[in-house]
Amino acid sequence: GPSVELRRYRGTPLLLQFWAVDCPSCVAERPALLRAGRAFNARGGRVIGVDAYIEPPSLVGPYVRLHAEPYDPILLDPNGDVIYRYRVTYVPSSYFIGADGVIRAVVVGQMSEAALGREFRRIEAGLGAKGGGA
Repeated sequence: GPSVELRRYRGTPLLLQFWAVDCPSCVAERPALLRAGRAFNARGGRVIGVDAYIEPPSLVGPYVRLHAEPYDPILLDPNGDVIYRYRVTYVPSSYFIGADGVIRAVVVGQMSEAALGREFRRIEAGLGAKGGGA
């Protein structure tokens, strides 16, 4: 697919989340992310998903067709360049990025709906994080 540069989203609070089809924590987090992500998107935020396991499109495609929301877009990283740049070692890994383009918080591991909502509100307010997690 086409490449995407985050600078194109300058002015928009973002969640850049690294996940994988075969990741049990990603699957478990999905309902919370769906609810919190819908609200965040409705307020003008954007949730961008990156498949972090360098999985083939034949595996990711069917998953995306069923579970695309709240991601817009879902990106593949076929060479691992993006996961290397962000130093992703575990999924899910969530990078909360302010409208100014600055990473305000990084949370490694599954998050609850409350924790996701808290981090979304913090980046919408232009604040850094004091901690994340479930």
